[in-house]
Order: sequence, then C-alpha cells, then structure tokens
Amino acid sequence: ASFFKPENTTCGNGSPFYFGVQRGDPRKVLYYVSGGGACVDHTTCCVLRTFTDSVPVTPTEMAGLSCGRGFGFALGGLLDPDDEQNPFFGYTVVAALYCTGDLWLGTESATYSSSDGESSCLVHHAGSRNGGFVDEWLASILQVDELDSLVFAGDSAGAYGSLFHGANLLRLLQSQIPADSGKSVSQLVPSAWLGDSGVGAAVSSPTWGSTRGFLADVLDSNPAYEPFSEEDLTKPPPDNRFFSNNHKIYRDFMASVSQVNPCFSSGEFSPNTDETQRIFATLTEPLCPDCCAANNFSFGCGTNPEIFAAFVNSSVE
Repeated sequence: ASFFKPENTTCGNGSPFYFGVQRGDPRKVLYYVSGGGACVDHTTCCVLRTFTDSVPVTPTEMAGLSCGRGFGFALGGLLDPDDEQNPFFGYTVVAALYCTGDLWLGTESATYSSSDGESSCLVHHAGSRNGGFVDEWLASILQVDELDSLVFAGDSAGAYGSLFHGANLLRLLQSQIPADSGKSVSQLVPSAWLGDSGVGAAVSSPTWGSTRGFLADVLDSNPAYEPFSEEDLTKPPPDNRFFSNNHKIYRDFMASVSQVNPCFSSGEFSPNTDETQRIFATLTEPLCPDCCAANNFSFGCGTNPEIFAAFVNSSVE
C-alpha cells in the first residue's frame, strides 16, 4: 500500500493530510472515508478537542505500508485485506484519513476564542478541499466503462463524508458518459454507500464554510433541488432545530443523489451498543419516527451486511 500527501491540503492543526491506497482488482474500488468527531466552538475545538486534528500515522506505520502489510493499522472488517469473508476482499481500497473536525465539509480556517477572550485556538476546517482532492484524483484514474463495482463507505463523521464525497465522485465521473445516453454512473456500474455510526450527527457549523465547498456543487447539479443558504444548513446548539434542520439537509442530500443516480444503493447503521450514537439517537428520535428502535438506528432499516454484500457482488441487469 502507499500513502500520498497532496499539495494545498492540511489537517486541523496544520499538519499534513494523507490518503492511502491498497492496490487490488482495479475494476473493483472501495472508497473509504474515516471519521473522528467534529467541533463547532471554543469548548469543543479548544478545550475538549472533540475531533481528530491530525492523521494518526506514525513512522512505524508508514514504514509498514511499503512492506505489504495493508495500511499498517490493526483494522478488521471491510478494511481487512486478508479476510476472504470480507465482501470487499481483493478490492482496490482508497482510504481518506479524517483530521479536520468538519464532517469533510469545511472550506475555512477558524479561530475559536473563549468567552473571556483569554484563550483561543486555530482550526483548519479543510475537509472539503482534502476530500475533494481524493475525489478528483480518483475521477482522473477511473474509467466508468472499466469498473465492475464502486463502493463508498465510512464510519462516524466519515459516514457522512463518504456519502458526500462519494456523490461528488459520481458527479465527476458522470462527465465520462455522453449526455445524450440518458444514463447515470450508477446505471452502468453497481454503486453503493454504507455508513457506520453516523446517524444523529448530521450537523454543520457556520464556521466551517460548508456552502462554499463541493456540497453546494453536488446539490445544485440536481435541477430538482432548491439552492440552500448557510442559514438553512446551520442552527446553533442546543436548539433542537439544530438537529431537525440538519437532518432535513441530510435527507434532502440523499434524495438528490438518488434522483441523479437512480440505481445508487445506500444504507446506514449504528449498533445499539454504540453509546455515542445512542445519545444522538435519543436527541433525534422525535425527528425520525421511522428509525429503528431495536438493535440499530438507521434511516429506513433496510440494510444488513448480507444484503449489502449481495448487492456489491451483483451485476447490472
């Protein structure tokens, strides 16, 4: 596997942003976007540091990348390249590593100051640019007519980042298809998204500059979608409209992706043992009456690993 450090990208603390590539079957691609919290004010950004502000890659792990040991991390599940039961066994895996505290949406650097003005910290919310680079890099090397499977996946903040940037990659790849064909990428290539432990965290802060990033490009590329403003996207906590409004944006985004790519399959799940997601689910339960209340919280409750694996391994009819 290899790591790449793109120019003009950065992590929240100013350190380098990286993405990794584990080479496998070039016709099958898994685009994985990692998570790691978020921050919106002085307390969360400077005091509690409720987000990952640098790529967690040590020199030892970097050295392991050139020795064929996967990404150098002790990871299992869909990122385990040696598990033949993994539905993505043999896939080429591209992993974008999160470090900006903005759900991969930000375009701005922000200084957060305490109420007494005695302390502050600078956070580079560059998730839109970081992920956007990976989107564009993939769009430059992938050929729609040579792909058998294209899957986007992520966890926590990366659950949203993988959906947002996956949709952006689909938009970029669409340029390879003749406009008069009437076909979308998802109609030519089995395409899917799977988000883990993201439900309830669909928030955005005005300090991130979200509407000036790729998010607006994806939404505005759909003629059925009405343009949104920063005010539409954000509401300050603890006002419960903060969750309500952002869930509306999130669902509208999923609807927009589905309208442009009618064969795009999506699913999100959060185990009931995930304490953080249980808190989010409790906060958002009145806003999501159709969410599962049993062993998982999800939008629609229709995805499980077996069904998802069957979809990934199916072919376009």
